[in-house]
Amino acid sequence: QWMDKSINRTGRVEIEDAVTGVKNQVDWYVNIMGLDALHQGVEVDFSYKPFDKLTVNGMVSVGDWKWISNASAQKTDESGAPLKDKDGNPLAASMVYADDVHVGDAAQTTASISVDYEVLPKFKLGLDLNHYDNLYAYFDVNTRETADAPDAWKMPAYQLLDFNMKYDFKLGSFNATLLGNVSNILDTEYISDANDGTLGTATVYYGFGRTWSTTLKIRF
Repeated sequence: QWMDKSINRTGRVEIEDAVTGVKNQVDWYVNIMGLDALHQGVEVDFSYKPFDKLTVNGMVSVGDWKWISNASAQKTDESGAPLKDKDGNPLAASMVYADDVHVGDAAQTTASISVDYEVLPKFKLGLDLNHYDNLYAYFDVNTRETADAPDAWKMPAYQLLDFNMKYDFKLGSFNATLLGNVSNILDTEYISDANDGTLGTATVYYGFGRTWSTTLKIRF
């Protein structure tokens, strides 16, 4: 159990000017305090070496992470002062009904399998396949003002395939390692994070496409 957690959220609200009657979009900020969460699940990992040059590693993690309390939130401006309506009255603090809503920001079900093969002495090639599921969006403060609000939006599951190589060698009198990685070699398009909504209304963050890196390590 994670008790008394704080969450920051931002957004925009329409406020009417008392003099001109013009409605303006104003940025708001909230610091939701006093939320409790329950994280539970099970994880299993394994390693298998069918013969000397081949290693297979894998893992499965199944979680169930939910908020287990409600809280109140006061919308403020950037300076921390409560936002006011057209009559100069601070906007009332609203209830945030988060009880039984899934925690967002990380996949609650993950699995992976990797294969490493020593092609030549001290030269290895590897592939990693990763699966991500039960990934929920951050809940929206504005849609959690009633107790019957729906759960946070669950994003589509996705899989990523990565490639890696490792070569150990001598550089003069030093031990050295050359590493190469290609992440998301299939250039899969996927949503890595989101703010609450639906498939058509949520604001989302796409994950990286294909990327690569090289590293030279020298030990001395």
